[in-house]
Amino acid sequence: MMEYNFSNKLQEKIDFLNQKKTAIKLGRINFSSKLLLAPLASITDVPYRLLMQDLGSGGSVTELISCHGINYNNEKTVKMLKINEAEKNVGIQLFGENPDDMAKAAVFCEKLNPHFIDINVGCPVKKVVGKGAGAALLKDLQLLQKIIIAVKKNISIPLTLKIRTGWSKNELVAKEIADMAYDEKIEFICLHGRSKDQLYSGFANWDYIEDIARNTKIPVVGNGDLHNAQFVRMKLQNSSCCAFMLGRGPLRNPFLFLEALNPDTTDPKIVFTPSDHLEVINKLYSYMQKFYEKDRILEIQLKKHALWITAGFPGASGLRKKLFTLSGHANVHNYLVEYFQLLEDNISKHINNDLPFLSGGHG
Repeated sequence: MMEYNFSNKLQEKIDFLNQKKTAIKLGRINFSSKLLLAPLASITDVPYRLLMQDLGSGGSVTELISCHGINYNNEKTVKMLKINEAEKNVGIQLFGENPDDMAKAAVFCEKLNPHFIDINVGCPVKKVVGKGAGAALLKDLQLLQKIIIAVKKNISIPLTLKIRTGWSKNELVAKEIADMAYDEKIEFICLHGRSKDQLYSGFANWDYIEDIARNTKIPVVGNGDLHNAQFVRMKLQNSSCCAFMLGRGPLRNPFLFLEALNPDTTDPKIVFTPSDHLEVINKLYSYMQKFYEKDRILEIQLKKHALWITAGFPGASGLRKKLFTLSGHANVHNYLVEYFQLLEDNISKHINNDLPFLSGGHG
């Protein structure tokens, strides 16, 4: 399949809003916008990162990748490291519990030309925490410091951290990590406003995020519950954070980066319609066909993203049931085209962002 290009009508909306981006430099890293794509396990691969770059993201991070998988030259792991030449401002996120192993993996990653390496200090899932990595490092700051020192000593590109508030609400350690990171010359930290114990339940503690951002010397990128454009817009206008990472929000609203930049929410010329959403699916499908070698994986990924992108539109629950009866990515795509062609362009999405979404853990 030839690469899909957005229609002139949609591209004009995208170009208009992209002009409103504010570029930012965090340490040594330049981003084209203060709004970045957060790492999400099994989601932020090349096709999705390219799509979000098209739709306003100022930079991105790969899904978390095991340092051991890299060092063992695991085929699946190495595939996850791929960076497309068209990508800008992308970092590779590593997780692990051994300083030497993390350093060795970082050296390998640097050869792939990412703009930075990011250390995961927040993933709460058992298979990561149980090995002493991810959020487990929130309980062992001495080990975290050793990992930081080992990695920094062996690479020349920037190093960043993505952390949580702490192990639990009674064990908040973000301030200590922020101070350590500054001393070790980390470029910035991204702070997710939940503790490890919260997983993705409840709400992100933005008061705590803002307190850390105000009272530390290192640049702080805020993360958590940035699901709707109005809230993101408010944070852009009134926050001590230098930038923000959007994770789950853009899955159901692929235009979230752009809408958050829009100062005039009543302008009908820049309202995103069902037809625009179909174009997003077409573009993502085009990227997927170039990236995935196995048809079955392409089909699964297309179905997964289609469920998120169609959320909030009329008949989405029926579409969900129908998708699972289809086989073959071409049949899935054809059905999505038929679904969107039946929707009038004056129909808008209705998503309740207060309800749980992907609360099992993806980042």
